[in-house]
Amino acid sequence: MVNVTDRESLQNWLEGKPRDVLDTIAARSALRVYPYAMVGIFERKSRKIDLTIIAGRALLISAVAAYSPTAEIRRAASASSAASSAFASDASFAADASFAASSAAADASFAASFAADAASASFWKEVSKDLTAFEEGTDVSAVLGTPLWQSANPFEELWQAKQTFLDERPENWSFWIDWYQRFLDGRPQNWEMLEEVALIDPEDWDKGTAHVNGLIASIQARYLAEDLPQADIIEIDEETGLVEITPIQSTDEKIVETSLRQVEFALKIAMQSNCGLNSNSVAYLFLDQTFQNCRNDPNAIMQNYSIALDDIRNGLANGDYTEDAKLSALDSVLEHEILNLLANHSEVKKADRVRIAHKLRLAKSDVKLKIVEKLEFIKAVEGVRLKAEMDLDTRMLAQETESDAQTRAAQRLFGRVAQLSLKLRSASAAMIKRIEGSLGYRVSRILAALGKIVAWIMSLGG
Repeated sequence: MVNVTDRESLQNWLEGKPRDVLDTIAARSALRVYPYAMVGIFERKSRKIDLTIIAGRALLISAVAAYSPTAEIRRAASASSAASSAFASDASFAADASFAASSAAADASFAASFAADAASASFWKEVSKDLTAFEEGTDVSAVLGTPLWQSANPFEELWQAKQTFLDERPENWSFWIDWYQRFLDGRPQNWEMLEEVALIDPEDWDKGTAHVNGLIASIQARYLAEDLPQADIIEIDEETGLVEITPIQSTDEKIVETSLRQVEFALKIAMQSNCGLNSNSVAYLFLDQTFQNCRNDPNAIMQNYSIALDDIRNGLANGDYTEDAKLSALDSVLEHEILNLLANHSEVKKADRVRIAHKLRLAKSDVKLKIVEKLEFIKAVEGVRLKAEMDLDTRMLAQETESDAQTRAAQRLFGRVAQLSLKLRSASAAMIKRIEGSLGYRVSRILAALGKIVAWIMSLGG
């Protein structure tokens, strides 16, 4: 086993190591002491709240850079490092390990040596475990998915105190709390979503915590809506300013027939391009199998669509395919038809409920109750039918006994919450004014509540 005990021994091990290994060690070193780095966070009237999100941004980008070292992420890391440096005059953050992580490859050991001051023996044991994992051939994604503290976390009480404080703040810190807790626990991260957060425009980050957390809430809502598509759509009544639902009517057979026709046409066009897609490509083979042998199996159709879509996106990322308008069209059609089947086909929806039921079984009861409590606040914006159905679904979610009925209710409720959040966030200024006239208070309060609910839903069991 590798055994490092100080900055010098770590620096010796790091010499000559690949960039992604340096990034991983630096990010995990700084992540371990993120609570300790939140100096002054309890000073409500200070700018330490914004400094905390700057440190969080640096850590997030550093971790994403290790997992997915694209050119865009490298540029984001440079921008984050510059933003961090702008606060270097602040004594409590000048040597912050979180900031060091934003330029990890330049000096990975700096983050580690700073962190070691806070919990020396425990810290170096955990770093040594990471180094040993790399020596044994473990890849970056697996190391990033390992709990930050495999032994006792010396900052557990400090993190719990600061988590409670952040949870009560008006800026909606739910994303950051869940993001950091996932690293602590070694639970899966949605790296695609994290990359999108990391690539938020630097000018938006400069606008402060409330603004950027609102943007993150929109990103989370979109991912949740895509994950839980519905057989109806959310619309705002232009006269009343209330939100209501409109059903989408279609039969299972028509859904499958139309879907296969759309994908077959898109594949035919894509095969005529110079994007690299051919009859030996994974995407083609799975789609051809769908058309030849799976036309009456909607779950197999959806699974094969998903495999083909993953192959296209991975192929574009690693250079097997080249960017092409026809391939992009196939990508879009596959994504749309996957969501269409999840939302509207009875058999596919039933299979998807198994996944939702599993998440609910893993969910902590206090998280479900927080969702139920917060949903009470958004009732004022709901139309008659939407309010009635969300009330029923909320009542089912609150029940302690697990059942298929609870799973169905949660599937519908969670998807509608995501749609509602997206609809309100995209509403025009005139519509917002009309809604506020009906409510008697600002829509921003509803959006803040929805942002927290979406973050809580996404934290369930994952």
